[in-house]
Amino acid sequence: SMPNSHCPNEPYLTFHFRWGDVKTNDYDHPNARALPMAVGVDLVNVIQNICNFSVKLMSEGQDVSGAFSTHFSGSFEYIDGLQAKNLTNFLRIFACSTALIGGDSSFTVLGALLSQRVVLAPKASIKYSSLEFVHDYKEILGGSKASARTGTHNEAMPKLEHALRAAAPSEHWCRR
Repeated sequence: SMPNSHCPNEPYLTFHFRWGDVKTNDYDHPNARALPMAVGVDLVNVIQNICNFSVKLMSEGQDVSGAFSTHFSGSFEYIDGLQAKNLTNFLRIFACSTALIGGDSSFTVLGALLSQRVVLAPKASIKYSSLEFVHDYKEILGGSKASARTGTHNEAMPKLEHALRAAAPSEHWCRR
């Protein structure tokens, strides 16, 4: 992961929504290598219910920011890959992410490897299966919805909460 001296003090989560080269006519039914936007927003909300991290959305195309804002009511910074002058800024954003959400895109996997903090992705993918810091997003969403319905937890949520608290630069970013 990136040395802390090169990263901002405020923790943030990054949702990499792969879209530019694989877009469809529906943000919630993208190419198989991308997470549906609604799923990404659900994961952002799960993390924000645990820790008060700012949100960065990384994708391609001006339309993505507007679509995200119809799904997500909070504030966020949009980083548009089509407007980028160089790749270095994207790699730094990935590397400094306290939490990263993404699909089966090789670019997201690169981000996960650069960050090595908390990553929510499809753990069943061969690309992620050997990475211990990756949490399976389906288990997280299943655990989140089950606990909301029944008041019980599966194993995934306490592991995520512990990982987020450990990754945050100080305790005041996360709720107890």
